[in-house]
Amino acid sequence: MALFLRRSPVNTDKYVTHTSREQTRIEETLAPFFGVYRSTIGANKTLRLLRDKTVPWLLASLQKLPASICYLDCSRTWILYWVLHALELLGWDLVEEEAKPGFSFPVTSAAIVKWISKCFTRCTDPVTGEVYGGYGGGPVQLPHLAPTYAAVCALCIIGTPEAYESIPKEELLRWLLRLKTPEGSLRMHEGGEVDVRAIYTCLAVATLCNLRTPELELGVADYLLRCQTFDGGMGSEPYDEAHGGYTFCGLASLLLLRSTARLDLPRLVRWV
Repeated sequence: MALFLRRSPVNTDKYVTHTSREQTRIEETLAPFFGVYRSTIGANKTLRLLRDKTVPWLLASLQKLPASICYLDCSRTWILYWVLHALELLGWDLVEEEAKPGFSFPVTSAAIVKWISKCFTRCTDPVTGEVYGGYGGGPVQLPHLAPTYAAVCALCIIGTPEAYESIPKEELLRWLLRLKTPEGSLRMHEGGEVDVRAIYTCLAVATLCNLRTPELELGVADYLLRCQTFDGGMGSEPYDEAHGGYTFCGLASLLLLRSTARLDLPRLVRWV
């Protein structure tokens, strides 16, 4: 938000590029829309979140999404997680509200759990007959680590016994192990891309579901260390350019593995 509240130009370090010019153009285009926010800044230069308007808007998103975002059909578990997490941050708990006398809302926590369960896609190995699976972005979609992360996080936010018990843990672990690569990384889905996002989402899901095993973690920390670049950040895979999103995933993964001491932290902090 500070980006649009400041009135100074973009810091280009006295080296103007096409990217910096585009950044300036976008900021100048969007700046007028943030006038309303500037008008609400207090003496301490902070913004006030309109909670009484945000909560109803989020609750409406749990009921029906506008047709304009139909292109996000493969991200419906993500949208659900974002809404539930935002409500949680605002101190609004669906399960607690359901327990209050007279509470009436068309979407229940049980209904959400039931819908998420429909997003779990089971697969069968044609050779071994092994059954495994993960969550897709919506019902009958390809199992993918990103929506699996979102679905499991959403279930944990709901936090009821039914929510936890709805996760097919054995099948989920079999799928996670199938995503491991020989060099110690993971794929986002079978036949999919290999990068540190897959490692983070896998480790987060395995941690939340108590599915972490030596086999799943074998070689992962070593792979992550090879993703740190000469300038201190972390890339999507070894020898890739450092990137903020991948650095978050890499560092968070090493935290889960309790291996951050092996990382060059001073160099990482300098890069940040």
